[in-house]
Amino acid sequence: KPRYFSSAAEATFAYKTRNLKLQEKIFVRMAGNKKFKDEEGNRVETTIGRIFLNEVFPDKVPFYNEIVTKKKLIDIIRFCLEIYGEEGTAHVLDDIKDVGFKYVTKAGYSLGFDDFPLLQKKYAMLDNGDVQVEEVDGQYAEGLLTQNERHNKIIEIWTEVKDKVEAMNQGALDKNGPVYAMIESGARGSWGQLTQVIGMKGLVSSPSGDIIELPIKGNFKEGFDVLEYFISSHGTRKGLSDTALR
Repeated sequence: KPRYFSSAAEATFAYKTRNLKLQEKIFVRMAGNKKFKDEEGNRVETTIGRIFLNEVFPDKVPFYNEIVTKKKLIDIIRFCLEIYGEEGTAHVLDDIKDVGFKYVTKAGYSLGFDDFPLLQKKYAMLDNGDVQVEEVDGQYAEGLLTQNERHNKIIEIWTEVKDKVEAMNQGALDKNGPVYAMIESGARGSWGQLTQVIGMKGLVSSPSGDIIELPIKGNFKEGFDVLEYFISSHGTRKGLSDTALR
């Protein structure tokens, strides 16, 4: 059950004496806080971590009682620039940096092989994709589709399969784990990159810029087979040469 505290100072004391965890849900009386109207501040459901973060923000910035991601932080900094100007905002940024470094050091975030779960449901989706591709090939053999239509349909099928696998990503991750925190906060990585690690790499481009219709069903955690590795190398080479030319 969430505990109740008569003030932010009392909650801070509980944290410093190790009777309260950083992300534990609590109710705090914030009646004296300028960021709340008196009746609003009578009982606020929050965490001590959010209180510490909001103490860094200046008085005119409202109390952010939510998960502050990279995007939200950009909004807060923009708000500070409008009200406090560049010099005032520079001091706020230093304080945010200090509090960030302090608690990320305490958290000890690291990334391990076991933090990436395997998606068992993806195999059924891949089998379903193979069945659909066989159907399209059958239609092409009967002369119902042109070569171009067949190619486009196959690419459509595998794109849809990859989208479904990507949609399973967030559900597979531990919400309190480091991978979820890093991607959701906007610090590093994206859901698309995670799909390549635990789901499937998907379709890649050939050096001429066309999409190769054989998908890479493997991922970076399980590894590719010989053919998948060879197909993948086309895309990698194209990426490197494009970068060099640019």
